[in-house]
Amino acid sequence: MKSKKIEWIVPALFWVLSTLLFFKSLTFRLYDPDLWWHLAAGREMFEKRIFLRTDVFSHTLQGTEWINFEWLGQILLYLLMKTWGLAAIYWGKILLGLLVMTLLILSARKAGARGPWLLLLAWMGFKVVQPRLLERVELATLLLLPIFMILLLRARKGAASQLKFYPWIFFLLTVLWCNLHAGFIYGLGLILLFDVGARWRAEEKSYIRMVDRALILSLAAVLFNPWGPRILVIFLEHLMSFRGGASLIQEWKAPSISEVPNFWFLFVANSLILVWGLLGRWEGIRFWTPAIVAFAAWGGFHYRTTALFAFVGLPFFGELLQQWRWTRAGTPAEAASSASLKGNDAEGRRRRRLAAAGWLLCLIPLGAHADKLKQRFPEDLVLWSKFPAGACRFVKANNVPGNMFNEYGAGGYLSWELGPKRKVFMDGRYLFYPLLVEQNRLNYELSSGIQRSHWPAYLEKNSVSYAIVRYPALRIRYINDDPGFCLTNINAMFPRSQYALVYWDDLDLVFLKRTKENAALINRTEYQHLWPYNLDQMRFFVKSKSVLLEKARAELERHKKEAGATVIGNQLSSLLK
Repeated sequence: MKSKKIEWIVPALFWVLSTLLFFKSLTFRLYDPDLWWHLAAGREMFEKRIFLRTDVFSHTLQGTEWINFEWLGQILLYLLMKTWGLAAIYWGKILLGLLVMTLLILSARKAGARGPWLLLLAWMGFKVVQPRLLERVELATLLLLPIFMILLLRARKGAASQLKFYPWIFFLLTVLWCNLHAGFIYGLGLILLFDVGARWRAEEKSYIRMVDRALILSLAAVLFNPWGPRILVIFLEHLMSFRGGASLIQEWKAPSISEVPNFWFLFVANSLILVWGLLGRWEGIRFWTPAIVAFAAWGGFHYRTTALFAFVGLPFFGELLQQWRWTRAGTPAEAASSASLKGNDAEGRRRRRLAAAGWLLCLIPLGAHADKLKQRFPEDLVLWSKFPAGACRFVKANNVPGNMFNEYGAGGYLSWELGPKRKVFMDGRYLFYPLLVEQNRLNYELSSGIQRSHWPAYLEKNSVSYAIVRYPALRIRYINDDPGFCLTNINAMFPRSQYALVYWDDLDLVFLKRTKENAALINRTEYQHLWPYNLDQMRFFVKSKSVLLEKARAELERHKKEAGATVIGNQLSSLLK
């Protein structure tokens, strides 16, 4: 009796510790920039009782058709925020992340993984999926994809008489999914790939008929959205846009080994087993091959899609383990019982030794992440250093007029804080990808020298009268007349002869165009003697006595009162001594 208790206590302890570590690993602060434009869209739809079919947040593409495939998720997200605040989004992100992991583990178990090997697969899956467990509507896809996997695996092992209900379950789930997130395409793809695999593997005809019907009904379910079949246009637009260079957006870049090593480990492991299985004619390999190849290849193209591979790769491992009969007996006690029934004590001992070795291996991920247990919950649930909160306060306090320029990543927060009354230049939606491509071209030309800068003309074309921008990421070389310091892209974009610097902190800068409408505000708020975005330039001006030190120090004191103590302010203070 005592040995049986130990046999259950050890696995239970491992699972409890793992769940706790999963939980602690998800307690990072809210920082995803897309959260804010989702909230802004949800607020607009809920308060005005409308579907957003065109863009209402920008002045560059205002009125352009917008297929808002995440409308339902955005409304739910806004209601969560409206009712319980940012704390609800923070804790919701954690709980949904744990639910994603639960479903992923259940799918691997349904495929056949048991005991310590299931726990090891859970850790592998967590490390692959973790980068996408953010405060995004995308969580809907990460929840529904493993549900599709579980249903497909369960139907494969179920009685033929029960299969008639499964296609309708897929239908209802797809109706929900296509109104929550565009990731419904992966659910359709999974059904299609399993349909191909089932035919190749020559599965039971009743199962193949069920998958056929599930695919047809799921395709029909896609029509149940505010845009009907036009929702499929979004995928064509993405493919056409990415021809211009998906690498301009971080999450659509090709994933490197240093960024997502766990994905590439899973990729290589699955690939080797796939080749071995096909050459060795492993039973069941043909069923899995289409899905493994498609999801592995798609994950290898884009950083954002690496997490999806876990929902296919881990169940594949689960069935492999079952085929090898490593875990079929489950616990050591079950293994011993199975072996005794067969009259084979040696087989029972081998299984027990293998299970013990598996639990010892589980100590590795637990030990590697034990420091998470000491991790405290953040005092501030939002990583405000990523969002232009100070710049927004300045714009609202001074009622800055006109059209705004902002960068791609900051537009979501600006839409939430300032919109839709104040229009942004662009935000993180797919609509603005062409603008991102055009700006990349402008920066490429700028890298050859400031004389080739077309930024002022670009801003003039878009009637920009003020700008909220991050600190420069590009240094510019001179072709002729080198003044003794490097310039930055901010120097080229907002020359002081045309724009006045009126606010800055450690994250953002606010420039006003020198117009009659802005003249009074510029006279009151301009920083005439400071260049916080180019410390080399400031250092040169100080050494050459091209700046009045007393006035520069006075402006620095005004900055401290306005924005508080800043790192860049301290650096400027050292230069002005």
